[in-house]
Parts: sequence; structure tokens; C-alpha cells
Amino acid sequence: MSTLGSGDASRPGQRFAVPKAPVTADLAPDGTPVSTLEVRVAGLLWPERPTLYGAGATDAYTTALGPDGAQTVVTGDGVEGNRLPTGRNTVAATYRVGGGTVGELPAGAITALLGSVRGVKRVVGAGPTSGGADQDDPRRIRRLAPGRSRVGDRAVSRADLADLARAFPGSRTRPPGGAPDRPAARADGPASTWRSCGSGPPGPARPSGRRWPRSPPTWTAAAT
Repeated sequence: MSTLGSGDASRPGQRFAVPKAPVTADLAPDGTPVSTLEVRVAGLLWPERPTLYGAGATDAYTTALGPDGAQTVVTGDGVEGNRLPTGRNTVAATYRVGGGTVGELPAGAITALLGSVRGVKRVVGAGPTSGGADQDDPRRIRRLAPGRSRVGDRAVSRADLADLARAFPGSRTRPPGGAPDRPAARADGPASTWRSCGSGPPGPARPSGRRWPRSPPTWTAAAT
């Protein structure tokens, strides 16, 4: 457990930097990423919220994500979330780090399990891990955000498929006869399917973000 700092009831919206980054996440049974960051105040676990807007008088915190993947714990101001009670070194956190490309390890580097598995005495990393993706840089976010807003997680036109495919970590898109990442025409056309044209073992037939090929795929549209 890492001590983040001290609570001060006279200060609204206290902020505490998480010492290490990037904080990794686990997958819930439904596939939703769940951060491994847990914050305790005076020994009591405070829940994390996506935002403190509308939180009211509740013991909760939110996090701010920096461009380098670093996280900052943000507490309430007394109106949107409670202020921290006064106390020395009362704010502590537990978390795991290693997401992104820094989590890729060479063969043999994995020698232990996080928990115990009945009948398993030791483990050995048979090969290097791969498929990590770092947080998008601001320039890529600015380029992808308008497309994601347009499609709204649905694909009707070929351009919609291109916008969804571009958001898949590490991927490139290439309309038929075009160069990678070349914007597709906005006019609606015939229904299209997308298939991976990347090298390496077979990856997903569509950009799901959960099964990763060993090399970034290129998604190419094919009219149907």
C-alpha cells in the first residue's frame, strides 16, 4: 500500500498523484475494464466515480488521467463529493502497474502467478508477451474523436466502418485502392465488410479490442 498524503477538511478538492504509471486494469466478467486502483481514507475504502458531478454528500473520488498515463486522485469539495477528514497520512492506495507496451516482457520473465492455482507449483513464460497498446497521444485523440462521435458505435456506411476501425489500438485502415489511414468518402455506399490484412497469427474479424494479433492489423473494406 502506498501513502498518497494527508487529508485536510479545510481544503476543497484535494489532489494526490499516484506515484507510478500506468495503472493497469482487470477485466470484469462482462469484459469491462476495471481499474486496479483502490483508495482508502483512514483505512476505509472510498469508491471511485467517473465524475464527482452530482455526487452530493458522499465519500467518493474520481481520477484525472495525464497525457503520459499518470493518474491523479481528486476528492470532493463538500458539495460535489465530501471533503477529506483531517488526518496525517490518512490517504493511501493500492494498485498495479504495467499496462501498455511497458507490460510486454521477454521470454522467461514471468515466473510467478498473482494468485494460487490448485496443482500448479511453478510457471515459466514460454515466449515474449505482445499486443500492448499505449494511451493515445493528444494528436491521435483529436483525429479520432470526431469519427467516434459521428458513428455512435454503429456502422451504416463504409466511412462509419473506417472510423470504428481506426479506433482499434495499433491498427491502420486502408480503403480499397487507397493508402493506410486515408479518409474514406462520406457518401453512403453499399454495405461493406472489413477484414484484417495484417501479418501474424489470425486476429479478430472485426475491431473488438480484446483479441490482439502479434502485429497491428490493417482493415480493408470490401463491398458486399
